[in-house]
Amino acid sequence: MLRHTTATLMMEGGADLRSLQTMLGHESLNTTQICTHVTIDRLREVHAKTHPAASDTPPAAPPATPSDPSQPSLAAKPIAPLQDISHADHPIG
Repeated sequence: MLRHTTATLMMEGGADLRSLQTMLGHESLNTTQICTHVTIDRLREVHAKTHPAASDTPPAAPPATPSDPSQPSLAAKPIAPLQDISHADHPIG
């Protein structure tokens, strides 16, 4: 239990899993993963730091018009409605 607690606290403190594997004398990284426990606080911290939806500010939108007037605009353009096409004149149907 003391080894598990120590390994978990070291991991939460920034130690990487491979270093812990060596310190604990494990041959398999899977064994080290079993011995270290991730706390809910650590999961929240990782989520807040790395997940794109975790921040309060949305990512910056690209400019509506290109800075170079010779380049085509990336702004959305309305699409014309489709016309009703009769298939009576079509040879298949």
